[in-house]
Amino acid sequence: MGAKYAAEQGLDVLYDRIDTALDALDEIDVDPLFYFAAGKSLLATLRRAPFAVIDTDLYLRSPIEGLDRSGFVFAHWESTGNAVYPPVAEVPNQSGADLSRWVFDTPAANMAISVYLDDEHRAAYATASMEFMTGNAAPSAVDPLVRQTFAEQRLAPAVARALGIEVVMIRRPVLPKVPSAPSIPELIAMIDHSLRPVAERGV
Repeated sequence: MGAKYAAEQGLDVLYDRIDTALDALDEIDVDPLFYFAAGKSLLATLRRAPFAVIDTDLYLRSPIEGLDRSGFVFAHWESTGNAVYPPVAEVPNQSGADLSRWVFDTPAANMAISVYLDDEHRAAYATASMEFMTGNAAPSAVDPLVRQTFAEQRLAPAVARALGIEVVMIRRPVLPKVPSAPSIPELIAMIDHSLRPVAERGV
């Protein structure tokens, strides 16, 4: 459907080709209402490292550093211990995926961009994510986002940590310091000065 729409809108000319391999999700018991980004996990089962996955609303303003080594590179950390990233024990796991193999000792990894540089990590994460999502969609009291964020942003770093693979947050660029805005009294003084007659200002 997506490839057909892109062709109808003339968007297909922007790409060398449009791969429809992710249509295979239709044959897997993964609920798209919970796992709206499941295609990213399925993709990881189909490709070998190194490769990157970038969300369509993310724009890179400079090259990413650290791609000359192995590891897992991601956008930035997300705080855990909240409604979207609860403790592991509170995450619905109705499919009975074995989570004891992984080391959950980091925050969640925001994967607006994710770069897989180690193929062992890529394969293990992809398998773990698909196992967790498959058949895991029964009703639960937790936030609906919990399952998707766990399948991606919690599992990817946890698998890397268990395998002894480095997890690397993209370094934020240092932006030039923006001059602070004048205070209200300073603004009033500036306006008052500009409105005074030229002779009164001694000019």
